[in-house]
Amino acid sequence: MIKKILSASIIYALAPQLPKLVSLFMMPIITKHMTAEDYGITGIIMAYMAAFEAFKDLGLRVVLTNSFFKYPNRYRFVWRRVHGVIQIWSILYGILLALLLKLIIPSQAANNFFFIAILILIPIMFFEPIVSI
Repeated sequence: MIKKILSASIIYALAPQLPKLVSLFMMPIITKHMTAEDYGITGIIMAYMAAFEAFKDLGLRVVLTNSFFKYPNRYRFVWRRVHGVIQIWSILYGILLALLLKLIIPSQAANNFFFIAILILIPIMFFEPIVSI
């Protein structure tokens, strides 16, 4: 029993941190190829993405947590509904962020807009709703 709890804890606690760990090790490889302009563009984009991150799940993670503890026998029904809303919202949120990116990306990086948008928005639109569960 304890072995099962420990293995599940490792999977569910450490697995979401894996992308952060990978990016930490990738940083020295990537940064030596970046110019000062690249750093500036990246900083602008990441600052705006962080500013709008509060709208990512519309506060529905609290509903998921509360429903799990308040309705232990029927939380799955609530989760199904809330997850559906989060899935639909994430696509709309991605479209709104694409419009925002179009406005904030400097002219020096405008020719790479679609590449930048895909790399930023695909994980937000398709993987963030799953992380909430």
